Amino acid sequence: MISEITLSVPLVREGLQRQQVDFQYPLDVLVKEVKRVQKRLPRSYDTMARLMALSRPIVEVVMLEAGCYQEELERQGKGRPQVSRVSLMTLLLFQQVKGLAHDRQMQRVLAQQPQWLHALGLKKAPDHDTIGKFRNSLPPHTWDAFFHKLTASLFAFGLMTGDSEMIVDSAPVEANQNFARSNAAPKLDEARLEAFLDALDLTPALRLIAAPSDRGRPAKYSNDVLLKFLLFEKVCGFLSRSQAVNYLPKHVKVARMLGFDPADLPTLANITSFLDRIPPVSWIIRPLVGQMTEFFDAQSEYDEEDPLALFFWGPSYRRLAAGP
Repeated sequence: MISEITLSVPLVREGLQRQQVDFQYPLDVLVKEVKRVQKRLPRSYDTMARLMALSRPIVEVVMLEAGCYQEELERQGKGRPQVSRVSLMTLLLFQQVKGLAHDRQMQRVLAQQPQWLHALGLKKAPDHDTIGKFRNSLPPHTWDAFFHKLTASLFAFGLMTGDSEMIVDSAPVEANQNFARSNAAPKLDEARLEAFLDALDLTPALRLIAAPSDRGRPAKYSNDVLLKFLLFEKVCGFLSRSQAVNYLPKHVKVARMLGFDPADLPTLANITSFLDRIPPVSWIIRPLVGQMTEFFDAQSEYDEEDPLALFFWGPSYRRLAAGP
């Protein structure tokens, strides 16, 4: 249970070092504050409310160190009181965790969850315009610095673990899907796929993924191999994750490209387990967007109308796209 996490400065420091994250803020003070919040958690709180409340002091410190923390302004006149930036940042974090795609949806969900409002220190759900304006006020480099450090910190504090039930939603990477091709057996341009994988440095994305838990059975596949599989699934436009998994036994060369042993290929359960212990896929892939864009821009045959066509054999793709 989240309300029963055991905190100590040495354990948290060890977790942060494992993620290569440093805090300038006194770690003992932050641990003490999280313990104080933990001690005062209302029994009525559900799991999400407890996680929000315990994460809030960590969010505040990470914002401070990422350079996006500001002192709250006093209310001017008779207008509505300003919503705390820490509350808004915590809200955006759990918007991602819950897989809520729109600010209006987040506003509706939050309005129906009084426990969540209380955990965030809010009396009323912020207007969707307030949420959107706050997000747009933060430059992209701030997002990257903030979420990298926050994700590592939440793992280090034990609020998200390798077997956590909290990270249950992975935000899909949107792609231009051609269903005529997807419903048929895909035939990949393996040379193009290999060039794509070789062009990527996965280090920035891997930093956002916590190391597997030391408890229990060791991870069967490394994080970089499983991340390559997720990229393979997305860029090649498989209609489902199971279709991508089933592709590997019939195409040994592709399996080896991804780093799998053809005699020990992953199952759908292996991939699902990996997704359950990492942040949403959209967070993980975000640091790679620049590299991916550079790769596509360098391809003379790249078709912006259907970028997925780049990974399929020309004649076969045209026949499949045309349909029967």
